[in-house]
Amino acid sequence: MIAVHPKNDSILYVGTGSSFSAGTYGEVYKTTDAGASWDTLITHCSPTDIAIDPQHPDTVYVALGITNFTHPGILKTMDGGATWAWADSGITTDWETNVSSLSICATHPETLFAGTTGIYSGNLYRSVNGGLSWQSIGDSTGLINGPTDIEIDPLHPDTMYVATSWTGDIYKTTTAGRTWS
Repeated sequence: MIAVHPKNDSILYVGTGSSFSAGTYGEVYKTTDAGASWDTLITHCSPTDIAIDPQHPDTVYVALGITNFTHPGILKTMDGGATWAWADSGITTDWETNVSSLSICATHPETLFAGTTGIYSGNLYRSVNGGLSWQSIGDSTGLINGPTDIEIDPLHPDTMYVATSWTGDIYKTTTAGRTWS
């Protein structure tokens, strides 16, 4: 996954995958010179998605899958990657369910959505306080089938699309997640 700084296209964040069978772990990197050089920000992880706050681009969220060194969840930095803290209170993860996708509302970046997927299920979560706390919003829909991608319409922030892993369905809301079709 790659995330480009919304105001400076020379700044990118990249997450590399991991392979448990090969015994390798992923990392998160940052470049400030369009890829000429890279700094390692997070090691021994399994990044699954990266999202940059469009209004405060030093605030970055990284979704993590399961590794031997970290629990699955979301890490957040507010200083461009110098320091990180967990920002996943309220998201249910375990050895078989991890955070697979993130999306930030462009017009209200304190509103985020995160999807979890796992062997048997997943869920969709919303935070309205920049990741400090999360609430499930997918329990009563097919979104428990594991959201793998989340896109918020930048022109109509109450409209969102979610793709799921187990059923392969695409869900749409025009009510910021209160109802789905």
